[in-house]
Amino acid sequence: MDDCPDLTAKWDVVYDARGHLVEPHTDHSLALGTIHVREYLQRRPRQEAGALISTTAGLHPTIGPGDRYGAVLFLEKEGFEPLLRAARISERFDVAIMSTKGMSVVAARALIDRLSSAGIKILVAHDLDMAGIRIFGTLGTDSSRYQFSHRPDVRRLGLTLDQADSMNLQSERQEVQGDHARILEGLRNHGASEGELKFIASGQRVELNAMPSDQFVEWIESSLRSNDVQKVIPPAATVEQQARHILGLRHLKRSVADLEREARIHAANVALPSDLDSRMRSAFENDPSLPWEDALRRALDGVA
Repeated sequence: MDDCPDLTAKWDVVYDARGHLVEPHTDHSLALGTIHVREYLQRRPRQEAGALISTTAGLHPTIGPGDRYGAVLFLEKEGFEPLLRAARISERFDVAIMSTKGMSVVAARALIDRLSSAGIKILVAHDLDMAGIRIFGTLGTDSSRYQFSHRPDVRRLGLTLDQADSMNLQSERQEVQGDHARILEGLRNHGASEGELKFIASGQRVELNAMPSDQFVEWIESSLRSNDVQKVIPPAATVEQQARHILGLRHLKRSVADLEREARIHAANVALPSDLDSRMRSAFENDPSLPWEDALRRALDGVA
């Protein structure tokens, strides 16, 4: 594709998933592959007019941001999800959790592009090293493979060198391969400070998992609060619609409870056939695959 741009310009090339995004509350997991993201962006919540019992777990039907999440926490690497789930970060802050394996793929950038059009901010947590800063820096910038239609609000949570020093995190060795000057200039363009450039040039790095679990969670929570990540309250029209849905469902449940009481009284006074056993055996003869409950239902045909 790089060598033959004219030939491949109209090709519809799809790529495998290299990460995923998980919505809060719904637990909907989106694989960050071309087809998956394309379908996600094209889907619309199904609204069933007049249907009260239509939403899983009583949630307002949503696809994507807006009514469900107001920010995305982007993690450079996968593996932190169990810890974040245990701390209920996604639910308490109404953030989607997004992670990739290495550099961001076209599908991830396409998703960020669309989320940006809805005013969603992307908060990036990464290792303090060459790869981490490059992942942050390239996540929201144009490339030969993808050009953004909307200016993404991509913010760096860190790790920064100041954060690593303040938390007294242990560093480790990492050799800088290639043209040092070119690499460092690229990191500078991605927002690395002069202190961070010297730190990396000296062959040092600090990973996110240098923090103990409790410290990592505290750092994430503090970072979300400092970026004004808050619980989502949808527009007034959506809130009113869901409020009337809730009230209607409560009324329906009360009516169902009354009907259940009447049904129990009725069932208790019905005379059962004396030959239920033989009726069930007859049902089995017609269909041996039946469970006994279905055979009993057939045996009760004609009983009021």
